[in-house]
Amino acid sequence: MIVGAFALAALAAVIAPQSAAQAAQAAQAAQAAPGPKILHVAPDGSGEACTAARPCSPQAARDAARTISGRDIRVELADGTYEMSEPLELGAADSGRDGHTVTWTAARGAEPVFSGGRALTGWSEAADATWTADVPEGVTPRQLFVDGKRAVRGRGDACPATTCDATKTGMTGATATGIDKWRRPTGAEAVIKIRWRDYHCRIASVAGDRMTFAQPCWANSASGTNRTGPAWDSTTVDSSRFSQVAFFENARELLDKSGEFVWDATDRTVTYLPRKGEDMRHARVLTPVTERLMVVDGAHDLRVQGIGFAHAAYAQPSTDEGYAGTQAGLTLTGASGPVDHAGRHYTKPSAALTVRGGRHVSITGAEFTRLGGAGVIFEAGTKDSSVTGSRFTDLSSGAVYVGGTEPKPGADLAGERNTVAYNTIRRTGVEYTDAVGIWAGYEAGLRVDHNTLDDLPYSGISVGWGWNQPEARKSVLRDNRITANRITNVMRVEHAQHDGGAIYTQGAPSPARSSPATTSTAPPTGTPNATATASTSTSSPRTSASKATSSPASATSGSPTGPITASGTTRPATGPTPTPRPSRAPDRR
Repeated sequence: MIVGAFALAALAAVIAPQSAAQAAQAAQAAQAAPGPKILHVAPDGSGEACTAARPCSPQAARDAARTISGRDIRVELADGTYEMSEPLELGAADSGRDGHTVTWTAARGAEPVFSGGRALTGWSEAADATWTADVPEGVTPRQLFVDGKRAVRGRGDACPATTCDATKTGMTGATATGIDKWRRPTGAEAVIKIRWRDYHCRIASVAGDRMTFAQPCWANSASGTNRTGPAWDSTTVDSSRFSQVAFFENARELLDKSGEFVWDATDRTVTYLPRKGEDMRHARVLTPVTERLMVVDGAHDLRVQGIGFAHAAYAQPSTDEGYAGTQAGLTLTGASGPVDHAGRHYTKPSAALTVRGGRHVSITGAEFTRLGGAGVIFEAGTKDSSVTGSRFTDLSSGAVYVGGTEPKPGADLAGERNTVAYNTIRRTGVEYTDAVGIWAGYEAGLRVDHNTLDDLPYSGISVGWGWNQPEARKSVLRDNRITANRITNVMRVEHAQHDGGAIYTQGAPSPARSSPATTSTAPPTGTPNATATASTSTSSPRTSASKATSSPASATSGSPTGPITASGTTRPATGPTPTPRPSRAPDRR
């Protein structure tokens, strides 16, 4: 024992100097390592210097960052609005290298906003108190924001099926509704809601009492496509469940309420009926034009923090494709396609920020507001990436879409270990009411944790896909956790969307399933926790082969639901609501 003690003491004496020497070397190395290279960007930046005195544009900063190696890079954006005529594209060459990170961030105290909006000016008043402005070529105003407040496309009343009888080829009711007398009926759209589905198709022709609609929108909204979910022909526009057109919209004859507008594609004008207190001679009027504001394709070790994204467009619904809603904000597109009943070929909405095949990409403290489509999409094999501490408000579609619709993608295309946490999501699905707050398809190791979701027309969180159809019974879906989310005021009755819930899960699991992790995602710095006062379990399988009718609290469809664990608040909770960062504009609910 004494010999052993002496041996240990001698060993310690040898190790101690070596450890001290190593510590000294590490300290010297740390002192020698260069700090991050900072590139300065401003809305009116130009040139290639990218210094505080001579800031550059975002594109010039991206190009400059590609020439830097051996250190972290910070691209600091000054305060103001960055008008984006095309997306900022960041690829593999824009990644952090050799253990370093590239960060795109707001400068200290700044609130930079990437905007896809175009200002509409030169408003003139008519005798009926409406105001009209010319619209530049290449601009199709589907949304309008007046001094930051969303306007509504002029709309009429509901038309019951006894008058507006929909068939595979069109609809009756043009005479009874007066549509046959409208000046330009082919600029108007029919908006139809059936169960969980939402349809927006433009009128193509009017002949007597009959109307036809743009193709392929109407064909994809009707039965017989053989490209939608199981037995979904029971929820098409020509099905027995069709009860009414919710409303027709975008006709001058429907412009009768303050805050409404109409787009005339023939005259290339927008006509608006102002709200009380609005002065169109001085109002700031914006319409979304640019679809994507930032696209990250194949990049890794990249951070985006503190940046705002506003007024991004979503072009598809204004084309002949229209919006043939399938579920959760995805649509059926194209005049033809492969036979499929598991939703493998549905189309996601356009998003302000899209990440494709990213690795270790983080979106933190961002703000997404006044969008014509969705907020963020992670797809095409994005892994180990996150959306945290961000705010989503006033979006036409959903807030966050993670993963894809293919049950067994290749390893490079599989979404794994992604995180959506500590975000605030309010008033999404404003236009496309079948959209959800957070959607995930076939993901593995996904964490949806401590988010606050409120005021949504359909489901709050939807994870899983495929409805347990034969082509989707083997999938990569596994080890996904939905924990401690605060979800209130979803499935709102006035939007007439059915068969959803605060948390909606479905899909077949991976055959090789591992145990899910038990730890929650750590909050971003300075982000308070949500208050969890209730627990909702979605682990009980539902064996229906078709889409199941569920209670508002939670919903499951397709057996089994084993790969997903869900718990957290699904009713109003006491305590403060998480607010990751101050809003850039007043919350006009």
